Formats: sequence, structure tokens, C-alpha cells
Amino acid sequence: MGIDEIGNIYYKKLDKDMEGEQIERRIVTYVGGIVGDPATLPPEWLQWLQRTRHEPPTLAEIEAAAKHRELLRLRAADQEQEDMKQKFFKRAVASSNSDMNHYVKQLTGQHTDQTSNDG
Repeated sequence: MGIDEIGNIYYKKLDKDMEGEQIERRIVTYVGGIVGDPATLPPEWLQWLQRTRHEPPTLAEIEAAAKHRELLRLRAADQEQEDMKQKFFKRAVASSNSDMNHYVKQLTGQHTDQTSNDG
């Protein structure tokens, strides 16, 4: 039926079930012949194996989906970087405000250690 970009081979085989009815089995042979984790399979091929899609994916579908996944990955990385900037900015502002409050208290003669001068 086909091969993915990793080298896994997909095929179908006609078989008979326990009642003798003809059925189609969809099979993947993982690279190196070692049984792999289905979560590592390209989604388009996993859909075909699980019968979510009737026909195996075409090369054009696989390429379009790969481009889409890369775009999502890049957007997620951009968003993560933006989130990190926001967190850094919030920490910097909080630290700056804390330092400023301490400075103002020193200028106005307020003690920051909260000690009382009860006589």
C-alpha cells in the first residue's frame, strides 16, 4: 500500500475470520522489523490502520500534513517564547517595584524590618 518517510511499510492482506468470512487486515512493518510504538506513526497512516480513513494517504496528503504540523510546531515555539518574555517582564516589574518600595521606605524613614520601638 505504501511507505512513510521513516521507512515503515504499510500493506493490507485478505484473511478469513473465525466464521470463514473474508476480511481485510491492515498491517505495518516497522523499520528494522522491530515492533514499534503506534504513537510514532504518521497520523495519516495511523488513521488508515485504524480504519478511520478508507484509502491510504496520498503523497500530496502526507506532504501537506507534514507542512501543517511544522507550521503548528513553529507557532507553538513562537508562543512559548512570547510566554517566556511575558513571565520575565512580570518578574522584572515585580522586582523593580519591590526595590522601589524599599527605597521609598528608606527615604521616608520607614523601617522595613517592622521592629517596634515600644519603651
